[in-house]
Amino acid sequence: MKHSRFEICAQTFGRSIRAYGSPSVTLHPQVLVKHDSLYNTYGGLIAHSTYCTGEGTDGHFHYHVYAPDIIDPVPHSATGPSGSFWIGYFHTHFGHFLTSTLQRLWYLKATDRHFEYFTCVNYDEVSGRNDAFISKIFDILKIDEGKILNVRDLSSLHDIVVAEPVFVENSHAYPAWAGFMRSIGHCLTGKRVSRPKMNPLYLSRDRVRSATRRYLGEDMLCEALERMGVDICHPEELQFQDQINLWSEYDIVIGFSGSAFINSIFFGGKHIIILNHDDYIFGTQRMIDSEARNRSLYLNTHAYLQKTSDPHETYEITEPDRLAIDLVRIVQTLTRN
Repeated sequence: MKHSRFEICAQTFGRSIRAYGSPSVTLHPQVLVKHDSLYNTYGGLIAHSTYCTGEGTDGHFHYHVYAPDIIDPVPHSATGPSGSFWIGYFHTHFGHFLTSTLQRLWYLKATDRHFEYFTCVNYDEVSGRNDAFISKIFDILKIDEGKILNVRDLSSLHDIVVAEPVFVENSHAYPAWAGFMRSIGHCLTGKRVSRPKMNPLYLSRDRVRSATRRYLGEDMLCEALERMGVDICHPEELQFQDQINLWSEYDIVIGFSGSAFINSIFFGGKHIIILNHDDYIFGTQRMIDSEARNRSLYLNTHAYLQKTSDPHETYEITEPDRLAIDLVRIVQTLTRN
């Protein structure tokens, strides 16, 4: 690092705990849907049914359960299917789908059990979307999307199976999650086997339309990297299957922090260099890299950036050529070791 102005990110935004043992699975004879969660007949929250995450409060990270622990018992206003599998809240954002919507579905791969119906609380809001990554993964899990049912608040459900989340964002993960995701990766790549390319791949955010943060001058950074033998990819311009195929071809992947790096969990053992605008690493990314056994480096690039007056998170890369040179030096150092 002595030839560059990078700093190693020193702080974790979130927790990154490995949970040991096996996640639980429970059958509940009767439940009530409330607060996007399930409650027993006494009004007690079924903890593994609700949405939870690691969340920062007053500078400290806590395991945050969003639903109340207890509700007053109330009569149900509708009856849902019997014998369904609980998905819970259905996230369609790519990153949250992989780390949250799928968090209970490990049970299907582990047991090859068939369910007539799958229940969730907001499917009527998202079912019209045409997201190829959702359809492909559900095909692998043998989930017929026509069998996913939306259940309303105060619905009564009988004999519902609830699997413990195997991955909770910014909090903890079971070892079973990596095996589950890698099995999906094997199905996505099929028998496709290729010798990994020796040159690195840079994942550019330059053409992302709704990015949480933008980096002005990333196009010039890409041009400089390309001149030095780094391949460039704009993930949002590729179909999901093409993204997976691309990840299978490279051992070294570089880029500013973003959801595209979650794809590494489908493979594992990658060299990952993630650039951050400050000193923080997202706990979720650390969990992914740990479970995938990636050889990861998280770099604080603030010395190469300048915050703009844009009210959104927008930064200018002040010396794209210098940043490119320093990145390539780091890649060379990593590959020599």
